[in-house]
Amino acid sequence: MTLPDIVPGRSCADCTLCCKVLGIPVLEKPRGTVCAHCDWGHGCKIYARRPGACVDFDCSYLISPALGEEWKPATAHLVLGYMAQADVILIYTDPDYRGAWRQ
Repeated sequence: MTLPDIVPGRSCADCTLCCKVLGIPVLEKPRGTVCAHCDWGHGCKIYARRPGACVDFDCSYLISPALGEEWKPATAHLVLGYMAQADVILIYTDPDYRGAWRQ
């Protein structure tokens, strides 16, 4: 599997919102809760051995040059994902900002 290219100048940096909004069954982590392995605002404490669901997730902000800075998850309070097989955009909203998708 080929990894998508990250847009030049973009990185996760201090954004760890995917660690909160995504559900990770193998870790028994429900959506909307911060992962036990997340060092909030810094990154994953088990990055080198993180589960496949984390490895396989592509944050659309990082890989889509069409998305402006207003779509950065830490700013927008939501994470965009994409399922190529189904041609579906996924929106994971921070439960602390439930109306963020309407902005």
